[in-house]
Amino acid sequence: MNIKNLLRTSALVSLPISTVPIVSCYNKDKVSINPSTFFDYEKATKVEDITKLNKQKKYESCQIFFNKLSELSIFKEAKQSDFDTAKVSIYGPEKIYDFVKDKTAQIHSFLFNNESNFEIASKHFEENKTELNSNNFEDYLTTQYSSMTKAFEIYLKAPNSKSVASIKEELKDTEKVKYINNKINDFKNESKKLIDELLKNSIAKEYADQALETFGFSVEKYKDKIDEYDNNTHAKKIFIMQNILSKEFAKNQTQPNAGAIPSLVSTKPPKNLTEAVDTMDKFLTAMKLAIKSLPTT
Repeated sequence: MNIKNLLRTSALVSLPISTVPIVSCYNKDKVSINPSTFFDYEKATKVEDITKLNKQKKYESCQIFFNKLSELSIFKEAKQSDFDTAKVSIYGPEKIYDFVKDKTAQIHSFLFNNESNFEIASKHFEENKTELNSNNFEDYLTTQYSSMTKAFEIYLKAPNSKSVASIKEELKDTEKVKYINNKINDFKNESKKLIDELLKNSIAKEYADQALETFGFSVEKYKDKIDEYDNNTHAKKIFIMQNILSKEFAKNQTQPNAGAIPSLVSTKPPKNLTEAVDTMDKFLTAMKLAIKSLPTT
């Protein structure tokens, strides 16, 4: 994996402003993990009559459900075949994060991530409407909302993944929660230092900016966003990132250009938050070394 792909992968899945943000527990006033709200997908979610909403509200409703599906795909043991049968394959656990092989999954992550908005999403749609096989964004939102809510019901009927029970037990242990909080606070600080290193290297900054420009962000703006999210959000994002990377690296680590980074991530997903944050330490260290090794011209 070369540095450009590494930076792009990190930008896509490492922090909450990524393409698959999970911000259901978002609260700027709370910096510690809140066990009582960590799995809030378990709460009921209202399904709107999408045909009665204006296009702005349609978009926001799709955002809400897309991000819930992104979370459920990790925390539920749902079968992809159930989504295939229901003709909502793209939202199944094997498809929703398949950015490398499935262009639609990548486009959806751009369209519906929580750092996007209707104007930005409309632009992405226009650029990709041939791929999405639709000429009208509002009609597309109506169709996708129907698919998302159908997928949502499939996920809710599925059993929890083993990691849910493990994390719930973990969050009952005050010492473990303290450890995770400290790790996340260190991660946020190290991420900001890493961005400072990027800013010193024009080549690295260029690659990172290219990965972020889709969202209307620069490296500098990315840094400012880190502290906007609480530790619930960061913990969940780190856990989800490790799940995604473990699957992708399992597929790609034997390729000639895979490099050393895949060896830092187990091909088995983390069992709990502690495993995930410990792996993140190694990943950040590798990122720092990779950036420092880049030529400056």
